[in-house]
Amino acid sequence: MVEDKQIKESVEFLRKKISPMSSLISMLDSDSILDVKDLNSEQQKIINSMIQENLLIDIGRGIVTDSDWSPNDFLLRQLVLKQGIYSGNTALYLWELSDQFPYTVDMTFKTGYKLPASLSKWTNNVNVRQVSKSKVDLFVTELAVSGTNKKIKIYTPERCLIESIQSSAAILDVNTAIKNYLSMPSGNANKLLMVAKRLGNYKKIRQILEILL
Repeated sequence: MVEDKQIKESVEFLRKKISPMSSLISMLDSDSILDVKDLNSEQQKIINSMIQENLLIDIGRGIVTDSDWSPNDFLLRQLVLKQGIYSGNTALYLWELSDQFPYTVDMTFKTGYKLPASLSKWTNNVNVRQVSKSKVDLFVTELAVSGTNKKIKIYTPERCLIESIQSSAAILDVNTAIKNYLSMPSGNANKLLMVAKRLGNYKKIRQILEILL
């Protein structure tokens, strides 16, 4: 009886040790990125050990990634700067409406936001755009990222195109981006005009469309 009790206690002890690791392995199998705040205390201890062994990479603000995963800087920056929304030339690139890689990253935040000084790795090349609370969430959508269940917050192609005109971007680049947009399966001239009417620059968008269509 004593031996049976000891065996049961040993099995229970091992189960408690193995269970957190098994659940973590399962999480990493389905997603290459983990948010530490979603884990229990035992799992967090294991995560810290895995970081020390270089099996996981600590991105900052409780975000860790599998060391075997090819990092997507746009997604990691999004996870660290949670309030940011990709916009401008960066969003046009992510939507494949422009082939110009955004070495300076455009992100939009609500008015009053300040980049965290402690995260310079992710903020040094960020061009902060600030808009009012009533407009910051207009026409926001998400893009999926391969290798993870997480998504990037980004303005719709229509809002990005309209804001490119409002920011006095080179008209040739805007025309090319609009041509690319219209060639997309989801490209819709009427939808573009509707968004332009909501955000402004309806007349300019209509003039460009009259030339291109």
